[in-house]
Amino acid sequence: MKELSPFLNLDVLTVTGKTLRENLKNVQVDNRQIIAPLSKPFRSENSYAFLKGNLAPDGAIVKQIAVPRKMLSFRGPAKIFESDLTATNALIENKISAGDVVVVRYQGPKGDPGMRQSGNQFASILSSKEISDKVAFLTDGRFSGTNKGLLIGHIAPEAYIGGPLALVKDGDIINIDIPNRIINMEVEQEEISKRMKNWQPPQKDIKRGFLQIYRKLVTQADHGAILSP
Repeated sequence: MKELSPFLNLDVLTVTGKTLRENLKNVQVDNRQIIAPLSKPFRSENSYAFLKGNLAPDGAIVKQIAVPRKMLSFRGPAKIFESDLTATNALIENKISAGDVVVVRYQGPKGDPGMRQSGNQFASILSSKEISDKVAFLTDGRFSGTNKGLLIGHIAPEAYIGGPLALVKDGDIINIDIPNRIINMEVEQEEISKRMKNWQPPQKDIKRGFLQIYRKLVTQADHGAILSP
């Protein structure tokens, strides 16, 4: 907080009974290997990047600090899965190849429903394989903050409500450009519109109880996945 003090409101009252300015007055940074100075930050950008494009009109999130540098720009064919389990099994059975973009959809707030944590087991197994830095993973679900690799989540709008992720087909080329904050599928808009006309959401047997209420009321990931009447 001392290092960030130029950006803070130092006149707010704190639980100590003193202002933040008073609390920080005599504070010093003892280890610059742990807390870098503002004049020489550890990285020029923050840890996370917000991507947009025709695959994520309302955005997607990637932990760019955990992405191998050679994967910051990545382009490859999509391989579609409807669950983490099927994607993980395909990885174990060596059905996923270097250059693939693994897409796991219907994991979002309404589609799951609940937006459970996605990709953990997949990422863990992938990290032990030679293709660990040659495969991307996309989902409308969310991730653990400890995952490494080119994992992009929180894609919005989610597939269950007809977001573009629902319209991707096996073999469609996905283009990811983190430096320029872009995520696109290389499919003409006319074809996307045609697919949308023929698309239907998957049916999950949730007809009553809280999860059904949740599905009706929950907002999209870019709005916090909160309940809103």
